[in-house]
Amino acid sequence: MPPCDFTRLVDRLYAAAAGETPLDAALAATSAAAGATLGLLTLQHRGGVRVLASSGPGIVPGPDLDAGLDALLSDGLAGSRGTPVELDEVAWPPPRDRAVGETRAASGCRHLLLVPLVAESPHRAVLLLARRIAPFTPAQREQCAALRVHWRRVLQLRGHLHDGPPIGGLLARTLEALPCPVLLLDDERRVLQANRAAHARLQAGEALTELRGRLVAGGAERESFEADWAAMCADSAGTGRTFALRRNGESAGLLLDVAALDDAGERIWLLRLAETTASRPRLAAGWRLQFALTASECRVGLALLEHGDAVSVAAALGVAGNTVRSHLKTMFAKTGTHSQAALALRLAQPLRLID
Repeated sequence: MPPCDFTRLVDRLYAAAAGETPLDAALAATSAAAGATLGLLTLQHRGGVRVLASSGPGIVPGPDLDAGLDALLSDGLAGSRGTPVELDEVAWPPPRDRAVGETRAASGCRHLLLVPLVAESPHRAVLLLARRIAPFTPAQREQCAALRVHWRRVLQLRGHLHDGPPIGGLLARTLEALPCPVLLLDDERRVLQANRAAHARLQAGEALTELRGRLVAGGAERESFEADWAAMCADSAGTGRTFALRRNGESAGLLLDVAALDDAGERIWLLRLAETTASRPRLAAGWRLQFALTASECRVGLALLEHGDAVSVAAALGVAGNTVRSHLKTMFAKTGTHSQAALALRLAQPLRLID
């Protein structure tokens, strides 16, 4: 599938996550892209299997289908460790008995692809795709594997995985244990995984939020944020990048600490959201609390960070040089420093990433 078609398909998944289209429609698009005759999106738990979405002929929801699915998924995925599993020469759906008034399934699919979306959770989610004649091609299997993380995210956003861990596995548990907000994104800024701290930050919507599964900046910052992101993705050496979002006119706001992870040839971005105290009021409030600086000394400190030396500070504030030097002398004593450079370094400490 060409990149543009795959992107369009993923967009349909996130449209379903946002409730703009039914899950059945997103599943139908997935089945069509994989050349599947029918598809099922299921949630397996201790009480059995629940079909969340279906696509194709021969699918009749009910207890018989759920029981058959439970056995099929349990046997087919045994020992899979979360990887997709192919089953050949398996009649699916199972024929139905006409004697009890039920219709016989017309699909006659014999090639199944079981794609675990969540393998280690109280609710195991599985995408089942089936074909009639030929097995799935390597390209189709690869595409279904690439869709796993997006379908998993759809279930998260729809609330189907709310009762248990969002994603099983060591990486997910590690991210969830981190106190700082961390997200995994693809090049299109689609949120593939977010820990609880990141969910809280995005829901607050102060500078960044999630819209139809994508990370977006609010207000006037949206275009600049998207341009910075595109430039970063275009730079092959763009890992380890950090850039800031302005907020309410301040010169610094929410910082994104970015690193790229290579996931089977597909680039995944690991973002750590970190709040800064870079706004002038917050910096000054911190200095008053930590060093007992006066309002005048805070103004000198802010100017020192911006201009770098006493002469420039005096010119910027429109005061005499002796006045600035007198303030600096007092500030040296309060902060335990002995030079303008050391003072600036001490005052700039809150500018570092703080989670």
